[in-house]
Amino acid sequence: MALATAAGAGVATAGEVLRVPSTSAATSDQLVKISSSDSTPDFLNLKVASGTRISTSILNPTGYQQLQISVSDEIMPAAYVIYQSGLTTLARNGQTGRDDYSGSDAATVIKSAMDALTTGGRVFIKNGTYPITTALNVLANVVLEGESMTQTRLVWTSPYNQPMGFFGVVNIRSGAQVINLTIDASSQLGRVIDGIFQFGDSSVGNIERAQILNAGDSCIQARGKRLSIKRCFWNEALVNVNNGATDILIEGCFAEDDGSTTKIGIVNTDGNGTERVIANDNFAHLRYSYGSTVYRLIDFLTPRCEANHNIILSDVFQSSANIVGIRLGHGLGDAYNIANGNIVWNLVQGMVADELPGPGITGDTSVGNNYIKVLNNVFYQGGFDFGENVFAIVEGNTFFGNNGQTGIRGNLLYATFKNNQFVNKTTFGVAFAAHYTTWEGNTFVDYQATPTMVRAFDLQATSLANNMFENNRIQVASMFGGIGSLAPTSIAKNNPGYNPQGIGSITVPPTGPFTYANNDNVPEAIYVVGGTVSQVAKNSVNLFATTNVTVWLEPGESVTVSYSTAPSMFKDRK
Repeated sequence: MALATAAGAGVATAGEVLRVPSTSAATSDQLVKISSSDSTPDFLNLKVASGTRISTSILNPTGYQQLQISVSDEIMPAAYVIYQSGLTTLARNGQTGRDDYSGSDAATVIKSAMDALTTGGRVFIKNGTYPITTALNVLANVVLEGESMTQTRLVWTSPYNQPMGFFGVVNIRSGAQVINLTIDASSQLGRVIDGIFQFGDSSVGNIERAQILNAGDSCIQARGKRLSIKRCFWNEALVNVNNGATDILIEGCFAEDDGSTTKIGIVNTDGNGTERVIANDNFAHLRYSYGSTVYRLIDFLTPRCEANHNIILSDVFQSSANIVGIRLGHGLGDAYNIANGNIVWNLVQGMVADELPGPGITGDTSVGNNYIKVLNNVFYQGGFDFGENVFAIVEGNTFFGNNGQTGIRGNLLYATFKNNQFVNKTTFGVAFAAHYTTWEGNTFVDYQATPTMVRAFDLQATSLANNMFENNRIQVASMFGGIGSLAPTSIAKNNPGYNPQGIGSITVPPTGPFTYANNDNVPEAIYVVGGTVSQVAKNSVNLFATTNVTVWLEPGESVTVSYSTAPSMFKDRK
């Protein structure tokens, strides 16, 4: 240990006794006084590593005052360490080793330590239970960190004071973080609070490894920009993103209800300029029936949001369409929202993107959610209800389960549906009113002995024009049904299990001319054989003046044959 005095410098070896004259007692602001001679007192400055702990004790004064100084090599983990001694909470200064703040009110001690860090720093809370009776304000660039996610417990306790300007129990300012602790609000059941954690218009903030218990209606309120919520747990409510918040990440969190009364979700967003909310790799576990009251576990009411690789699992079948796994929009217009790689299990309404009244892009009296992508998701016992949507891409999804729910429903324009699987849906795979859509590479399968999926497509409009159905595998009772029919401009081509294959005869009247129109929605080769034929025209264009010819017709095209003796005609469907 190096000693520096006004008279010079010296070195005290281990175990050396430092003697202080009795007439030279240290004042309250000095660690110790020492002298280079018995008559001239001077100061002792201890040179130790930053963050080490210093303790002192008086040893049996006799002729001289004797002071033992011990230096610990324990590194203090923060600017302040919060700990408990009996019923007292103390805040130890990480630099000096002194307890700067102490008292029976834990919230006041923690608040005092954070308020002292005007330029930022870390407040570390040792394991224990700390009653919180007033709102905590985590200042800009301050990190509030617990020793353990489950054993460092801040308990929201009555009587509770909510100071003016503080909306949550823990309020997080710009650049601040809360890490590795529990907040328990079980003693405040029924009390309304605007977020156990509240990002109050923060710019950059983080909550990580926090456990939030019995939050009531509001778990975390995210207001601000560039905020992250990672690896947290809650047993009630969800994250609310509102008031124009942008660039919000909820990642790796786990939510599970109590099995009887609390309801959980992942995130809810509102309008008012809020956008770019990302929910990745979260898990929501529903342990009982949520009834029929409207509840949505991931709810995007804002554009440019994403739900990726989340799992929403219910132990019981949620039979009400009011309980929704993921909502990708509600009359947003141009939404650009994405759901990719999610699993929604045992919810009849796995996903929705519903509309609002108003002038939609299609001219209909509704506004939908355009430019959404639904990719590589799995829906068990549930489906996807589109509402009014334009330019959607739905690809690589699996819909299975025999609860009677349709795989996909909606009013669609310029949408693409590729490589989806519809397995054991008990009424139909898809119900839609659509124009200019493409259905390609989808599989409709019913593994039951008696097919119960009555049809792959249930047509919900009187005329469905300019749609393409190609290379879909149909292993169900029928492909099309419902009140509508495909317009001649639609094409159903090479759909195994549906498209008629090979040669079929055409009934030709004894007198001509005779026009045959391809209304089979598949390309056909028309063979004209025998008879006495004077002219063969396709779409009013003369092609031949003889018999024994072949004419290729796409869906909606026609061939007219003039004859004095009727020929035989056949259609070869490809």
